[in-house]
Amino acid sequence: MKRDKQRERHRQGTVRDFNAEREPLKDTEAALISELISNSRRSDRELARAIGVSQPTVSRIIKRLEREGVVNEYTMIPDFRKLGYNLCAFIFLKLKDLPLKGSKA
Repeated sequence: MKRDKQRERHRQGTVRDFNAEREPLKDTEAALISELISNSRRSDRELARAIGVSQPTVSRIIKRLEREGVVNEYTMIPDFRKLGYNLCAFIFLKLKDLPLKGSKA
């Protein structure tokens, strides 16, 4: 339920602006983000052990990074070959309404 609310805020553009001013990441935050990128399914206790801090510290940092919009989602990436797909492509386009040549606008 909580992640659904985060996704909805992200879709609506209420998550903090990407270019907004933010202090540089601390070493602990950078290490935690690196660990989350490699495997976001690990428990806070396992993450704390990996970066050498306490579990409550990891929980606080994660909660703050989510609130600030640094961490938006935890995503699963399937192995499409094992699902029977030989090729899979995702294409995202943003088109503007432009008048066609020769048409009267």
